[in-house]
Amino acid sequence: MSVRTLSVFLGLLLTFGLPVYADTIVSVSVPDHCTVTDTDSVSHSYSGGYFGICALQTAVNSGSISGVLFSNAFPAFGLFVTSVGGVAADQSSQYWALYQNGAFASLGLSQLPVAVGDTVTLELHNFSEEFLGSRFTLNISSLISTAPSPTPVVSSGSGGLTLHDPFTVPLAVNYLGTMEKSDGSFGSALLDDWAAIMTGTGAAGDIQKRLIGYFSVRPPALTSVTDFERHAMALEALGVNPYNGTPVDYITPIVKAFDGTQIGESSLINDDIFALFPLLHAGYTASDDIIQKTVAFILAGQQKSGSWADSVDITAAAIQALETVRSLPGTDAAVRKAAQYLHAQQATDGGFGNSQATSWVLQAVSSLGESVYDWNAGIYQMPDYYLATKQYSDGGVEPQSSDMQTRVWATAYAIPAALAKPWDTLLQSFPKPVPAPAPEVATTTSVTTSTETTQTNIAAQLPTQQINDVVLPAEPAPEAATTTKLSQTAAAAATQTTPAWDKKMWLWFFGLLLIFFLTYFLNRKK
Repeated sequence: MSVRTLSVFLGLLLTFGLPVYADTIVSVSVPDHCTVTDTDSVSHSYSGGYFGICALQTAVNSGSISGVLFSNAFPAFGLFVTSVGGVAADQSSQYWALYQNGAFASLGLSQLPVAVGDTVTLELHNFSEEFLGSRFTLNISSLISTAPSPTPVVSSGSGGLTLHDPFTVPLAVNYLGTMEKSDGSFGSALLDDWAAIMTGTGAAGDIQKRLIGYFSVRPPALTSVTDFERHAMALEALGVNPYNGTPVDYITPIVKAFDGTQIGESSLINDDIFALFPLLHAGYTASDDIIQKTVAFILAGQQKSGSWADSVDITAAAIQALETVRSLPGTDAAVRKAAQYLHAQQATDGGFGNSQATSWVLQAVSSLGESVYDWNAGIYQMPDYYLATKQYSDGGVEPQSSDMQTRVWATAYAIPAALAKPWDTLLQSFPKPVPAPAPEVATTTSVTTSTETTQTNIAAQLPTQQINDVVLPAEPAPEAATTTKLSQTAAAAATQTTPAWDKKMWLWFFGLLLIFFLTYFLNRKK
């Protein structure tokens, strides 16, 4: 086809409105920070990691790709692309689909971490998931490291409106990694466990491996039942069997704390709520008595307001726990009432007083199957947006002036919340251990006890004068006892000198002798 013919063909395509397919591939070196301006002329800064949005912005800055537009119409989801290469998506029926290494990306472009060798692809799709022909691919050739920004991840726009970028999970995980000690711990059993529970999100990288190694050689010193519950959850999140994956069994102490009605202290409700998570992943189900009784105790502890202990975070935890046993009577109504209580506690900033309580509420919202848009206290006032405002440039949650323990704790809480993952989804399941077969001696004892019990039960049902007349059928003796009896019989037979039938012969002899003497004396008298 000549150049003239091709030009005419393209002209006809444009004339009749037919699509011109674009398939662009560029290589980029991604910096660990970038600034992106959205369609409302608001600037957004990203730093502390290598993200897909910086890869695309780098391609724009170098002139490799043009005509890129970013929208911030939904701040909770971050910036998203509306146009690439001058090809704009008709937002009523089309969108730019995001892929990483050929698979549909689970995170948005502003949260998507990238590494050398990755590919990030944008494809124009319609809402029926049909590819419409335009594709732009970024090959990540290298990463460029620079000094991190010392300021919070906050971006300001015109008109005095201040917006915050979405919560960045990779940045938060990176912060926790910098706080982890060389032995894999975080300085206390509490922080170690919550960091381990966070690893169940699958976003923890090497933190998970180091914690597994630490727990395998250094079991924590635990005292309360809630300590055992939390640590069992931590092990299950790490994929470690809480029965025998470490030198200590952490499930049995929880089960032993069950008094037939509830677990642990009868004056507390949190030890019952948090018992459900590890037990339901340790071979117990809603059909087990310990689960049913514990759930009944939790339901009985709900207050008229719908809360437990007048606490936002405990109520959010209870919702997550009861959602795992929704088939049991009363749980559905209790969960709905608890959700109403949480709605009433939401502040105008979208949060629930602090980052920790807000994280637990976000997990409860996810366990209910609801959207954060159902929890909107106003424009940009949703709990996930509130949580994002508590993240700082180093990735940690809460101000950098706070103590390290508070920041690690809050960050470990926030990561599952930002990923919309309740605790139940973070834990792996393990079966109950199979009891070892009882030794032979124990079996013999059991048989003997059974015989004695049977005799006692029958005797107890008879009048007193008949007790001595009762003759029970002989219980089959165990093999060892039978062998002993046979041996004793053989020994007795070997030492016996007079057979039993010789006695009869002696009787006959004396009888005949007596008859002889009687006959003799009678004949003499005659």
